[in-house]
Amino acid sequence: GDQYVTYAFDIDGSFNIGDGRKGVFMYPYCSTRVMMTGDVSTLLEQSNLDMSLSLKNAGRLAMCGGDHSNCELLTGTSNADGMPFTIEFVSNDVEETLQISFWTPTYASAPFVCEWDVSGTDVLQQ
Repeated sequence: GDQYVTYAFDIDGSFNIGDGRKGVFMYPYCSTRVMMTGDVSTLLEQSNLDMSLSLKNAGRLAMCGGDHSNCELLTGTSNADGMPFTIEFVSNDVEETLQISFWTPTYASAPFVCEWDVSGTDVLQQ
């Protein structure tokens, strides 16, 4: 695809995005309402560009568009062993939006919800 967002969260107690922050992350920020563009199938190829990074950290850096600070910290609360997790995608052809919701038992009372403007794109047709 040519539009994407990335989520990062733990299922075992802790997730560090690579710059010391821990929690649940999303890129780009929800408030931008604009999805990232590019060839998502080559997203992780960026992780091979800097051989000084561990594979784990290089992948996390690629997921954040090359800069850890690009990832929005949705919460610093660890998901811990909060299983099962659910990610829901709801497209609205009329309003030309894509809503993405994420929740686990840890966040059941306040799931994370972001809405993206996909007008003029082919996201809704896929």
